[in-house]
Amino acid sequence: MTTNMEELQALFLKWFKCYEKRNLNQIRVATKNLLASYEYETKSSLFKIFYPLVRYGLIEFCGDGTYTPSSPILLFYPDNKAVGINLNSVQIEKLKNRSQSYTIDRFGIVRFTATENELVTFSNEIDINSSKPNTAEYLSNFPKIKNIITDFDKVYSSDLFEYFDIESRKWEKTQKESFGLCRNSEIAQKYYFIENGATYSIPTNAQNPDARPIVETYIYCKQTSFKYNSNTKELNVGNINLPILIERVLRLASVFDTTVYTKEYNNQIYSNITTKTVLQLDRIFDTKTEII
Repeated sequence: MTTNMEELQALFLKWFKCYEKRNLNQIRVATKNLLASYEYETKSSLFKIFYPLVRYGLIEFCGDGTYTPSSPILLFYPDNKAVGINLNSVQIEKLKNRSQSYTIDRFGIVRFTATENELVTFSNEIDINSSKPNTAEYLSNFPKIKNIITDFDKVYSSDLFEYFDIESRKWEKTQKESFGLCRNSEIAQKYYFIENGATYSIPTNAQNPDARPIVETYIYCKQTSFKYNSNTKELNVGNINLPILIERVLRLASVFDTTVYTKEYNNQIYSNITTKTVLQLDRIFDTKTEII
């Protein structure tokens, strides 16, 4: 029977949780070996296996190119719906003894029913945090993305001759660009952002895994807009990966109803998004979401 990418992500997560932390080189080797063992192409193994788990909130960046399993949390939703993320086996057993209605997916995420008081009592009993996902409130604490970019180191370079086309997601040879994501060679692992005659050095993944997604989303929002359906409360951000921290906040709104597996750059849609959340995104990205 063929093993799909979601199953491979779950297998990787099980391995990852055996360690306190792993660095990117160790993670890259593990994801490549996992893909090869199931006869998948090993190219872009981090993006196929690892980064979706980071974006969903199951794995945390902890500095110096290292990652660790995220802290466990309980989330409470309307209609007495609740979710437990990254609970250990002892905590899951205690939850199963308290709730008559629950499911556990392959990522260890527990979806169950409980009143708010029951959830608070249980969270105190197992000593982990519980909260109601309030995406608009969380996002209100985020700075404007442009302010983050202008805090990157400013450099002076005239050797940037490859330009990244956001729409096609391909590098293109160019003589001179006044705005966008650039690099100075095909084998370079160093990237730059240019705007209004200024060139900014983008931190590496080991320094800040959100740096390049921040730049790409800023560029994307200058060329197009997000789309929001006020009837279904679905937000379509298009073919872009949002900054990891922002995506994780948006996914909190629909953890009870959605799975972990995500495809990169493929019309990312977020459910149960409020208009207040959309306004916060417009502020952060200096854009105007299209209401449909």
